[in-house]
Amino acid sequence: MFILGRAFRFKIPKPALTLLFCCPLLASQNPPPNQNTNNDVKFKIAGTVVSSLTGAPLSKARVTLTDTADPRNTAFIITTENGRFTFAPLYGGKFALEGAKRGFIRAAYEQHEQFSTAIVTGTGFNTEDLVLRLTPMARLSGKVIDETGDPFRNANVTLYM
Repeated sequence: MFILGRAFRFKIPKPALTLLFCCPLLASQNPPPNQNTNNDVKFKIAGTVVSSLTGAPLSKARVTLTDTADPRNTAFIITTENGRFTFAPLYGGKFALEGAKRGFIRAAYEQHEQFSTAIVTGTGFNTEDLVLRLTPMARLSGKVIDETGDPFRNANVTLYM
């Protein structure tokens, strides 16, 4: 009797215990149908490209958005006449934003030296009023002349800051 009871104790409860422990896990994998998941919510990244010196909006600037998790996911847009850009619909994630325009230095969002700020989309993040600042390029030009006012050929010029 003791041996027979012991055999049932180990053979029958194992499948029952396995099923008992798996049922709650299977039910928790499917969210209720009325609950919104983060994948269903769409977000937007929008803003204005401006000159860092004057603050004037820059039209026809190229703005590039890159997913930091997968750099192959890249999109670009050309700004409107008032410097505005919009990327939508987007999923929740982290993105790099970069701007470029002829006559301006290419720059990332809030760039300082080689670092920049990523833009995070998700519930509670305001990503629709961004300001992307581009610095104008500079150019020096002039003539090198000697003491009599004649042009000096093959002169070496050095610029110090």
